[in-house]
Amino acid sequence: FREEVIREIKGVARNTVTIPNGVDLDIFNYSNKNPPTVLYLGRFSKEKGVELIPEIAEKILEKSKRYKFVIAAKGNVELPELKIVAEKFNKLSKKYPKQFIWHKEALEKEEVAELIKNSGVCIQPSSYETFGLTVLEEMACGKAVVVSDVGGMPELVGKTGIVTKNDANFFSRKVLKLLENSKSRKKYGKMAAKRAEEFEWKLIANETLKLYRDVIEKRKEKDRK
Repeated sequence: FREEVIREIKGVARNTVTIPNGVDLDIFNYSNKNPPTVLYLGRFSKEKGVELIPEIAEKILEKSKRYKFVIAAKGNVELPELKIVAEKFNKLSKKYPKQFIWHKEALEKEEVAELIKNSGVCIQPSSYETFGLTVLEEMACGKAVVVSDVGGMPELVGKTGIVTKNDANFFSRKVLKLLENSKSRKKYGKMAAKRAEEFEWKLIANETLKLYRDVIEKRKEKDRK
């Protein structure tokens, strides 16, 4: 994401400092639950890639009755470009009543954390994403994440998760491999949780405070000159 800012505002590279979002590890903390359940958590919007989810879910759920696909997505389902997606979600709910679950209401942080902890794989097929706070929260809970190669997500996830093309076929293949291998899910989850510790809110707050102090000191030094 830093590189995107530098491209847009030319000539400020050496003066550009990026401080990421933080994660509340008191709420989003490691869970060793590891069921073959896929979770999509995010807004019901095109930029979040919700139009890819019906195809991804279908490819996964038809493989095994053991697999579940949980959606937590609130948004305006009546928008013309999203109405078809909502209809596909409803059809999947009817076809796989025990496997496809769609939470349409807004959830509290604690409820979100509980959904994450009761999943094994978390996906984020966004077409645009600056940082990926939801992905960070999923990583903090020790979940294997599969994200699209856009915005700041590849930098956030690194080698602790799976980064793939923003395409339903690519996503479903990567997710199915994880669902078929609980050890692989656990391995990625542990790496992700360790990575998430670097974004603990106290560390981010201290980093922000240090930046303000540095700016103030440089301003004072400039005024003295």
